[in-house]
Amino acid sequence: AGRIAPGPRPAGLSPAVRRFCAKTGALYAAATLLYLPVSLYGGKLNGLSFGALARDIVLDGTFYHLWYLPAAILGALLADGLLRLPGRWTAGCVCAALYGLGLLGDSWYGGGQALPALRPFFRALFLHMDYTRNGLFFAPLFLWLGAALRELPRPRPRACLAGLAGSLALLLAEAFGLRALGWPRHDSMYLALVPCAYFLFACLTPPRGAATPFLRACSLLVYVLHPMAIVLVRGAA
Repeated sequence: AGRIAPGPRPAGLSPAVRRFCAKTGALYAAATLLYLPVSLYGGKLNGLSFGALARDIVLDGTFYHLWYLPAAILGALLADGLLRLPGRWTAGCVCAALYGLGLLGDSWYGGGQALPALRPFFRALFLHMDYTRNGLFFAPLFLWLGAALRELPRPRPRACLAGLAGSLALLLAEAFGLRALGWPRHDSMYLALVPCAYFLFACLTPPRGAATPFLRACSLLVYVLHPMAIVLVRGAA
């Protein structure tokens, strides 16, 4: 995300964003093909219209955990475009507004439904998507945060750790509190997740070291393959 640098830039996608979208798109296509037999076996594609298929590919993901890949692509495209807007914080305000709307359609859904003006909006929205944790509402803010860290002064290490611990405690309290109220429609988006991610990013940026392709490949394989392990265990049982 830090490669999406704020400030005026030439028209068109930056080479870094173009490469990221191409690599992530290729991974998404390969993972979709990998889970295609499971989707067919589970009947997920039975009677699926072209529009619903397109929605799954772009927004909801072709398998339950693969939503993150199209969200990263769409979020990167949105963040890259928004960072071209004039004004230092314009992109951040737009990303925060999108996240706020997504929040009211996710873990804060009960609060959003208490606002009569928003009920028709979310009723119409969920005709076109299953969740708001996607590349339109969820991803842009965190990608903007990564870009903003290039310009914002970073807290000292102790302040980063204290901020991370405090925001993580708030995140847990928010999650349990909302669940007690019965508000969540889904459980991916929280207010405290934003400062938690910011302090986590800030804690991770100071150390410098050589890239470790082996570890990167291992973490990618764990992400892509862990549902397949669940399927195999259930099949064996």
